[in-house]
Amino acid sequence: MRVTNRDVRLVRDVALSHVLTGEQIIRLGYFGSPTRCNTRIRELLAARFLRVIETPYFGSRLLSVGPKASIVVGEKIAHLISARASSPRFLQHALTTTEVRIALMTPGASWRYEQQLRQAFVSLGRRLEIRPDGMLVTDQSSTYIEVDMGSSSDAKLIEKLKGYRAWNELRGVVHPVAFYAPTNRRAKHIEKLCERTALDCCTATCLDSLKVEAVGGWS
Repeated sequence: MRVTNRDVRLVRDVALSHVLTGEQIIRLGYFGSPTRCNTRIRELLAARFLRVIETPYFGSRLLSVGPKASIVVGEKIAHLISARASSPRFLQHALTTTEVRIALMTPGASWRYEQQLRQAFVSLGRRLEIRPDGMLVTDQSSTYIEVDMGSSSDAKLIEKLKGYRAWNELRGVVHPVAFYAPTNRRAKHIEKLCERTALDCCTATCLDSLKVEAVGGWS
């Protein structure tokens, strides 16, 4: 089969998003109709650029990268293809992150993925890390996006928030951090933790504000 520029962008997107559904692929703008989408996905599956994740936890077909994807995506992200997790909780988070991405994207905006954003660094003798779920980049701002599923402990959240504060202080550049949580109660709790850690550039809102629901009902 002839590999098009759209094929390259799509397989790369699947690799960096971890997993996508056909419906998400359409809403991300790769195809104008389900028929065209399904036809091309069948061809990419046959060529082993994509593969189907078998899981009983989700009603739609889940697509991940296949064994031949490295030919398409190149060396920079080829290492992402191996040892890819597929637990229900991992899939739920990945799919919900894509739903948030779709809801936030506007004309002219761009998205950076977790793998392009993670940073390990040393601050005041401590080794810290930031690992956002994504970044929304517009003409006005670049905002770190965190999709919270309600399962992280306060200790982990505080460590995450301290990492963002230290990273901003180290670079001298303040990027806002926007949390999207499953409930208003959880969002308000995260905002209180932001106050405790003096992370002034942090906001937390409910997924409902984007008309997004957490994908799947499993944990």
